[in-house]
Amino acid sequence: PVMDNVAQEIDLKTGLVMWEWHSIGNVRINETYMKIPRRITRPFDYFHLNSIERDKDGNMLLSARHARALYKVNRLTGKIMWRMAGKKSDFKIGKGMYFAYQHDFRREPDGTYSLFDNGAGGPALPRVSKRSKGIIFRINQKKRTTTLVQSFYHPEGILSNSQGNTQVLPDGNVFVGWGDKKTCTEYNRRGNVLFDLWYSAQQVSYRCYSDPWVGTPPASQIAVRSMAAGDHSRVWVSWNGDTRVATWRVLAGNPGRLAYAGQTRRDGFETTLPVDGHPAQFRLIGLDASGKVIGRSKLNKLGQLTN
Repeated sequence: PVMDNVAQEIDLKTGLVMWEWHSIGNVRINETYMKIPRRITRPFDYFHLNSIERDKDGNMLLSARHARALYKVNRLTGKIMWRMAGKKSDFKIGKGMYFAYQHDFRREPDGTYSLFDNGAGGPALPRVSKRSKGIIFRINQKKRTTTLVQSFYHPEGILSNSQGNTQVLPDGNVFVGWGDKKTCTEYNRRGNVLFDLWYSAQQVSYRCYSDPWVGTPPASQIAVRSMAAGDHSRVWVSWNGDTRVATWRVLAGNPGRLAYAGQTRRDGFETTLPVDGHPAQFRLIGLDASGKVIGRSKLNKLGQLTN
């Protein structure tokens, strides 16, 4: 049996399929680089669709790992508008742009395209490169040519057999996920490594993304510790997981009569605040960058830990 590969656009509100495309009937089996399985019970994955994206003109961009090719498909007719690379390429591939077993074909806002080039496909597919890479390139539709803009290699020469992605960040930096090699790397515009993450979990990450993240844990998780220190007191506060607090304000006094006792800018995971005298109780107030109150701790008695 031959495995069909299906691309769909689905309306998330209704669940209706708005568009559907099949590899069988559009791409012949002889375009594959995959060997026919020896076991007849194992489906022949000749295409292996691994990314889909709508281009600026509304048509669809597809990546097929086992055909080692990129496709542009007319959204209205389902017909292939062009093939890039593979056995039936409509394009002349530019210098430094050769790719194989690729993932994550994307159109960028500035009109360029991005791609993760694996260059290897594991035991069942012949290796064609020594190193994987993320690439950014241009396409000339009229001349049917491609031009490399920039490529990104890992300092240790990683060769990824599967998965991976190339993400162009809003500031122009590029974030590359190295698929089965459990590594993510950020580069600046010049291609210099800014960040390199390795993780040791048994699972791999199909893709890596760098995005703004806002941590909003419940206020019940605000931890406060206080103690007397000579003629004054010290208060420590930490809100594990929060990313919004810019300033901590401390209220201090006797039960039922707390008053403002100072504030200081947040200092990383744990912030220390000095307080005059030895008040019986404390409450910590978290303020965001605009001065808005976003969290209040439980009452803390002098010398105790409250969380």
